[in-house]
Amino acid sequence: MSTPEIIYLIKGEDDSDGEEIGMIWSDDPAPDSYSDPDEAVVYVRADKVEREQAEAVENAFMDLARAIRKERLHGISVKGLIHAAEEYAQHLHTDDH
Repeated sequence: MSTPEIIYLIKGEDDSDGEEIGMIWSDDPAPDSYSDPDEAVVYVRADKVEREQAEAVENAFMDLARAIRKERLHGISVKGLIHAAEEYAQHLHTDDH
């Protein structure tokens, strides 16, 4: 069996005595009628996060390469585009924190 990429920590169902059994792990944020998906805590496997971040960086570089090719046709310097990309990256970095 493989390890799931995403799991949820959810409230357990009340036991027969009417007491809550605490938190349990599930592969579904709302596996039954007593679960509220908005209360589930999502855990994502680290390698999935790293893979998604790597894909995002690769997509950003591809977008930059397309912009460089496009703007060269309009006479804008590559140096100017790189500077703009660095400013944009800095903007994204400060928005994360």
